[in-house]
Amino acid sequence: LGFWKSLPALVDILTQRLGIICAQDLRLGKQGLQSARGKLSSLCPDYHVVITTYSKQEWVEGKRKRYAYALMTLLHKGLYSNVGSSPISQPKTKREKDLVGGKVLAVRATCKHLKKEINVLNVYQHTGDKPAAQKVVLDHAHSFLHAESRRGKDWVATGDFNAALRDQRWDYADLSRFRTTDLQLQQWERDSGGKAVPFESPTWWSKTHACNATLDHIFSNGLGDTAKMVTRNSWDPRHDHAILYLFGNTSFLPGRPAKTRTVCPPSRPNIKKFVARQPLWDDLKDAIMSSHLQPSIYELDPSAFQDHCYHTCEYLVEASITISGRTEHANRRPPYRTKEMTGWIKEARILEAAKREGYSLLKQGGEYRLGTKRALHMMGYDQWLDGIPDLKRWVETVRTRLK
Repeated sequence: LGFWKSLPALVDILTQRLGIICAQDLRLGKQGLQSARGKLSSLCPDYHVVITTYSKQEWVEGKRKRYAYALMTLLHKGLYSNVGSSPISQPKTKREKDLVGGKVLAVRATCKHLKKEINVLNVYQHTGDKPAAQKVVLDHAHSFLHAESRRGKDWVATGDFNAALRDQRWDYADLSRFRTTDLQLQQWERDSGGKAVPFESPTWWSKTHACNATLDHIFSNGLGDTAKMVTRNSWDPRHDHAILYLFGNTSFLPGRPAKTRTVCPPSRPNIKKFVARQPLWDDLKDAIMSSHLQPSIYELDPSAFQDHCYHTCEYLVEASITISGRTEHANRRPPYRTKEMTGWIKEARILEAAKREGYSLLKQGGEYRLGTKRALHMMGYDQWLDGIPDLKRWVETVRTRLK
């Protein structure tokens, strides 16, 4: 679902005051990193935030689209210090870069209680039936973990591996598609020197719940035998992977951090706006009471009750946006950037493209490209779409407008 659509579920996890939190497949590009960091800093000021992202072109439903892979690791400031990303082996080819980018994130930190350095590896392998792509990701993860083990450092590797260990797939009609990837993960566990935290329940299920498997794992070197893993389904039914929790008295998990109190300045209510929108709220409240409480929630089975809670929550979010008079897009825009600035940036990008294409037309000739056509329309020269009478004058006009 990505970062913004999964934000309510992420906030629910943050309120539990966990020491380390790892998230995968956030679908955040470089342009959205700053707004995402600002949102996290306001929601969870007690956490160190480390994010990596990588975008590439992919074929989706017969169309070429840009897909952004992103991983995020959060460490509580009350437990860990000197937090920073650790370099992994650099991909040698463009293909390796496309396969590894945004799928492996190594973070190094110091545990305050034990004065000990730890390493957290966050992994996302997005395909379960492509052994070659999986091997590239696992090899880069192995090179980092092997180096840390030689240094005598403890580490933990977790994430969505999209592969199962021995006897961790259930009710599959055909297991041959995943046999190679499963065997590669089992071999990777033996070669890395780590040990998987034992768990016998599925962490993924198909849309029809016809089959399920344990595709999310936690591997460690130095956790000991006291660690245990439990899962909990997300309250959002659109998430098909469970949330993993790791417990144990180890250097990675020295205990829950102390509660901190965030002091927020009191906001002055806008009485005039509230009174003006009171009838609208009354109408929305009546609509909720009439359409969302039928049938009685006491007559619903657990899965239907979960769907009912999700749709009611979604309806309330839309109602609150309507009442506040703001849109979701406006909330995402960085606070320092106004709508006028966004328009100027868009206009400058069009003019930059038109200037480059203008120089190319002067040297080589050819047909007008999209940047030139957009600039002509934006500047009111629609009559020149079929042919620009003076290319040199046009380029000078674009340069002047851009300045």
